[in-house]
Amino acid sequence: MAEELIPARQPPAERLDGRMDGLSVDGRPLTRLYLGWQTVSRHHVTDELDAVVMREKGTEREVCWWVDPDGAHQASHVMALPPAQRTRLLDRLARYFGPLTEQTLAATPKAPQESDAQPAPETRELAQRLAALPRFVLLELLTLWTERILEGTLIAPTAEVLAPDRSDDTSGAENHGDGAEQPFSPVRLHALLQLPRPVTDDEAIAASPFTGLPLHAQIVMNMPEGTAARFCDPTDDLVFYLFWPSYGGVPFLYYPKGPLLIGEGPQTSLIAPLLLSWLVTHPEVCDRLPQVSSLRVEDFGVGHAASLWDETEAATPSGDRREASSAQNSNPVHFSSSPHWGEWFKNVAEASAGPHPKEAVEDEGERHEHEKD
Repeated sequence: MAEELIPARQPPAERLDGRMDGLSVDGRPLTRLYLGWQTVSRHHVTDELDAVVMREKGTEREVCWWVDPDGAHQASHVMALPPAQRTRLLDRLARYFGPLTEQTLAATPKAPQESDAQPAPETRELAQRLAALPRFVLLELLTLWTERILEGTLIAPTAEVLAPDRSDDTSGAENHGDGAEQPFSPVRLHALLQLPRPVTDDEAIAASPFTGLPLHAQIVMNMPEGTAARFCDPTDDLVFYLFWPSYGGVPFLYYPKGPLLIGEGPQTSLIAPLLLSWLVTHPEVCDRLPQVSSLRVEDFGVGHAASLWDETEAATPSGDRREASSAQNSNPVHFSSSPHWGEWFKNVAEASAGPHPKEAVEDEGERHEHEKD
């Protein structure tokens, strides 16, 4: 996104350092938490919600409570907000997350023109606040956002994609007997999902699953959960991501325009939020995307380029490559297993919320009993 969208300087959060000034639960002032927990900081997010970060001593585990401007507790996780409040929050987040998702996640943004309208001041301020949030709080918001926009994403387990009966097919499209074809060659997918995690940015090279062209990553994103690389097949501006988890194993393949996600494991439904969180906090990289080429022949040694091509040439459909890759938008991908996003989102709040406010606020009578002991 343009630099004007996220100013370089970001306002500091209000440091609480254990204070609970103005915070309340069920109309009662918050004066005490269970042993080990303390408030750390408070962050203004929208005109309706602030995020209060709490940390557990010893484990350094952090959780977020969502409170109104007066400090009244609303939810212990953004997914647990009342439906009407979640909808209003999403509508406000859409001012920034919407353009970011559309312009960078699934396509290469166009270079800004002088005639382009500048983001509204409130959008710039929102982008600034979101970029300054603690990372886990930003991920909470992005998880809520991706639930709205990616609900129809097809999730295909890696084991099914790499099954022997799929990798033996060298044709450019797979027919399932119902007239629909899979736009990816199983051979190309198999080769793509066997790529090792790049040690350096220069090693982030992959063959396009659409045309077989050797591509250099436009962006390499290093984060605690793993390494992601963004590739773009210039044939039709087809963007896909590979994500190598930090715990090892084969990479995830995410094709936002599908929408399709190939992979399995605890991070499956976090891939899109993780990618967006990196883009939110690296606007300067997004600015350079229109000038970044994915197909740079000088980056490939003759032997390396030849080996990439040899692996994919047999899988490339005959005829015009452009026509073959363009057809992918009209040919849905069919896999027998397609877990729903909702199954994960349904449980995420319970798994991540930390202490419930009614449990975390120590009852005065209970505290006196502890003191007697």
